[in-house]
Amino acid sequence: MINIEQVNAEQMRTFQKSLTRFMMYYRFGLEEVNTKINILKQEFEYVHDYNPIEHVKSRLKTPESIINKLQRKNYPWSVESIRENIRDIAGIRITCSFVPDIYRVAGMLMQQQDITVLDYKDYIEEPKPNGYQSLHMILQVPVFMSDRMEKVFVEVQIRTIAMDFWASLEHKIYYKYEREVPQQLKDDLKEAADTVAQLDRKMEQIHQEMLRLKASDDEMLLQQEPSSDLVGKSEDRRTGEMNTGEAGDEKACAGKTCSEKEDAGRISTDAKGLTVTPASTASNTPLSGNSFTLPAELFSLLFSTSDQS
Repeated sequence: MINIEQVNAEQMRTFQKSLTRFMMYYRFGLEEVNTKINILKQEFEYVHDYNPIEHVKSRLKTPESIINKLQRKNYPWSVESIRENIRDIAGIRITCSFVPDIYRVAGMLMQQQDITVLDYKDYIEEPKPNGYQSLHMILQVPVFMSDRMEKVFVEVQIRTIAMDFWASLEHKIYYKYEREVPQQLKDDLKEAADTVAQLDRKMEQIHQEMLRLKASDDEMLLQQEPSSDLVGKSEDRRTGEMNTGEAGDEKACAGKTCSEKEDAGRISTDAKGLTVTPASTASNTPLSGNSFTLPAELFSLLFSTSDQS
């Protein structure tokens, strides 16, 4: 343990070196929790077609920030003192769309077998006097090194987008006034926090209504599917009958010569000129006064010559 009043340059370098290695554990612990969150996010979206997490931010305190906190809290200067007294070295903030998503994400993290929840504070159910709302957890996560296993603390804050906006503004105001905020601004912040809570409730109502409408639309589509299947089967049946009829025609002509199949062509005359009908269509068409029939060979010769000209 180092006494800040008696510390010299060499002792400070030694302490900073041990602190740097100590900080590695927390960086790895932060990465572990971030990985877990990312896996849960992707898996939940795949299974439920919905992503409860809007975005995730993580931060690691700097050695200078830790030393300042040791001085401010009058804690002993040692790695052991940091381990015991400072639990917010590694922090993660998860932002969700709706309040129920906060508890859903928290529940998924708490179910992880290698995570221990050391502290749980629900500032949504019971906001702070200034109006602050969020869900806080202190997690203990194992980090496996080459020669040891270290358990580190990771602070997790989960809040909605609206809560995050309010907290960001509140932090800027307190920083600007060095925590000596005028009472009028405090009152305004509290009023804004109440508005945020109302907004979250309203957005959740809209979200639930959207889910209800989607479920109703899906049910209607499911009810329409059987009739669509019947239409498809009817189309298939008609197509099959047509194919069968064509096959029958081919079969009926199988024993004939080409000239017998194309028995004759028909030419009709009128004021506009000649109207020629091939034998395949003319056979079922009654002859008019201006129509006559040609043998197939002459019919073919006539039109092949006219095409060339």
